[in-house]
Amino acid sequence: MTRALVVAAFDASKKVAPIRGELSKAEVVAYLLADALGIEILKEEAMRLGENATKDAIAAKDGAQKLKNVVSAKKAKLRQKATKDATIDLNPALEQLEKELDDDLRKHWRAPCTPAGLPDAKSKVVESRPRPKPKPAAAPATDNICPRARRILDMSESAEVATAVKAAFVVIFHTVRGTKESFFNEQLEVAELKYQHALRRLKQAYPEEFCGWGPKSAESMAAWAVDLGDRGFPVAAAQQAAKALGLSRREQPVCVPGCSCAGCA
Repeated sequence: MTRALVVAAFDASKKVAPIRGELSKAEVVAYLLADALGIEILKEEAMRLGENATKDAIAAKDGAQKLKNVVSAKKAKLRQKATKDATIDLNPALEQLEKELDDDLRKHWRAPCTPAGLPDAKSKVVESRPRPKPKPAAAPATDNICPRARRILDMSESAEVATAVKAAFVVIFHTVRGTKESFFNEQLEVAELKYQHALRRLKQAYPEEFCGWGPKSAESMAAWAVDLGDRGFPVAAAQQAAKALGLSRREQPVCVPGCSCAGCA
């Protein structure tokens, strides 16, 4: 991780409005940084990581500004000398200073930076995290359901699917209540951020599924869950989320991409 990455996460966090009691500025920085690194952080880890990343980002910006100030001072002195000494070739000297500044800034931004609180794969915090228990081997299929369809049905009961489906319904809820543009809808912006994290964890758990599903796929996720319910395999998280948010049923079934079984054909 470099200083440039930490500063990029800090700058991006300014576009996300905090929610009192739910999401602080520091937590936004932490979640954005974790998303860029492709790692997962817990709620209790986000605050400490975000605060330290913010301090490192501000320090990195101050360091870059000091480098610029030093070069600006050198340019000013060089111009003063040039007014008194006509033998000084000003333009090449100024270009040399600019080149040195670019090199120094490049080294500055590429320097390693590891904010305190960043989870380590070998740390006790990561090792103590709950992990899904391995499911017993499924009995040989005796019906006509294709292996892929059976895989999808088993997957629909996983914690990753439940989290992603709930997050998708929350996105739809805030989309219905306000404008569809997250820039003008702070609650929608936070809901989309949480859905992106849930979708990323879902893809990590099932890399071969949900190919091509991006950050704006909340409606497709909800429709997929509804479609499973129509087939007789309801996703409990979808029913609970819809009931809690007061969302009404919409006829928009969506098949899981790539399924070629008789039921999906």
